[in-house]
Amino acid sequence: MTIKKPLTVFLSCLLLSSTTQSDSQAPIKLADMSSKNLQVPPYTWLDTCEKERTGSMRHIINRSFAKAGLPIQWVSYENAAISNYQQFQEKQYQRMLNGEIDMIVMTPQKETNPLLQIGKQPLYKVKYGVITTNTLPPITSIKQLSNYHGSALTSSKSLASAKLVALLPKLVIADDFLLSIHRLSKGELDYIIGDRFVLQSFLKRLGMNGEVNNNDLVLGGTEFYLATTKDNPYKDKLPAIDSVLRQFQKQGYTEHVHQTYLNKWISTKGCH
Repeated sequence: MTIKKPLTVFLSCLLLSSTTQSDSQAPIKLADMSSKNLQVPPYTWLDTCEKERTGSMRHIINRSFAKAGLPIQWVSYENAAISNYQQFQEKQYQRMLNGEIDMIVMTPQKETNPLLQIGKQPLYKVKYGVITTNTLPPITSIKQLSNYHGSALTSSKSLASAKLVALLPKLVIADDFLLSIHRLSKGELDYIIGDRFVLQSFLKRLGMNGEVNNNDLVLGGTEFYLATTKDNPYKDKLPAIDSVLRQFQKQGYTEHVHQTYLNKWISTKGCH
């Protein structure tokens, strides 16, 4: 008892000291990943019943910052004139360069700004899936799509979009899923390539699972990273966050969280 008591007191003091130090830090201002008119389930969306933003990517970021002992402040941005996600991300990017926020979530670009400091461990790797009209045969290879007209839901500036366009000459890059679904239903498109979680989300939400073929083919993907500027003092915190994210990925926690929030989004459709 005489040995354990001082040790217990020491650990308690160490924990208290660590907590106090974390609480005294100024929060890292992180750009929100969605707005009222731009929702990206299951990664981020506005739960109108709980009146708060939620989603798997938001959960993973909050959890990784907490485990790294870093306070966080989400900074929202609303602009009704912005009609697509690429424009929204570009605006957040400019806000970070202007010093209004400390960090953003971004995907690898064909041309990376040398002023950026980007994390080494992805928050998540998006795996692309494909849905097709019922008139197409089952798709087991991306080469089968080369003679058909399709749409890819990704940023036109991303490396992933450049690779897809090189492989599929009749592919167009889009960022409006509902418009692409409408074109698919009218026969203007033969297929849509996109994040498999987002495809599942919207197909179930729209009740269209029986109207299209949701193929098992996985067409590579892209990663999401945390990024800041090289003159931002919080750039030195990225390795600590990377370490936590690496642990999450190794444990299978990241994939579990995304599936959990996909199920939540589908089951609470009256709240969004």
